[in-house]
Amino acid sequence: SGAASEGKYRGVAYGTKDIFIAKVFGKSHSTSEDTILAGLDWGVQQAKGRKVVINMSLGGSGDANDALARASNMLAHSGHSVVVAAGNSGPGEGSVSSPGVARDVITVAATDKQGHITSYSSRGEGDGYKTPARDKFVYSKPDISAPGGDVDRSPRGRFSRWFGAKEEGWDWQPQTVGDCRCGPCIIAAKSSDMAPGPCDIIINGKALYTRMAGTSMATPHMAGVNLL
Repeated sequence: SGAASEGKYRGVAYGTKDIFIAKVFGKSHSTSEDTILAGLDWGVQQAKGRKVVINMSLGGSGDANDALARASNMLAHSGHSVVVAAGNSGPGEGSVSSPGVARDVITVAATDKQGHITSYSSRGEGDGYKTPARDKFVYSKPDISAPGGDVDRSPRGRFSRWFGAKEEGWDWQPQTVGDCRCGPCIIAAKSSDMAPGPCDIIINGKALYTRMAGTSMATPHMAGVNLL
C-alpha cells in the first residue's frame, strides 16, 4: 500500500486485500525445490478454491520438464495466473531459468526506466523451446517485460548527489547510506531480515525501503497488472 511512505512507494495493485506470503528463502539466499513447491501448495490452499495470481521472483537451473516447471504449468492449467522472473543471467541466449521456461507461465524480462531491455535480463532460446510431449520448437520465452531497474555505471560518488537532488522537497527526508550504485533502480519494501545497505531509504530513522534491480523486481509489477 505504500503506507510507510505516505503512498509514494505504493505498488501497482495497491488496493489488494488478500495477500498470501509463503516465505521460501532463508537468510542464506538459497532454497530447495521442495520448499518452493510446498510454498505454492500452501498459498493455493489459503485461497480456498479462488483463482489467484502467483508471483515467483525466483529461479534456478532446470528445464521445462523439471518438477517446478511442471507444477507451475499445472497451476496455470487450473486457472491460476503464474508470473515468474526470467532470471538475471543475460544477455546470453538460452539463459532463462526454471520455472520461467515453463510454457504456460508468464515469464517476465526486465527493462530499465527508459523501457530498454537490461543487459542482465535473461534471454530465451533463439529457436524456441520444446514441450516434453513434442520434439519440435513450439514456444518462446520470455513472454513480456516490465520495469526492473538497472545499475548506474557512472563514476563512484555520483549516486548520492543524484538521489539527494531527486529527493529534495519531500515532506519527510529520505536518506541514502553511503554510496548506492543503484541510481535507476526500483524502490521496494525492505525486509526486516536484510542487513543495512547503501541503497536503503530511511524514513523516521528506519530503513523501510531499499533500491534493487533485477527481473525479481519486474515480476511483481506484472503480477500487479495481471491482478488488476
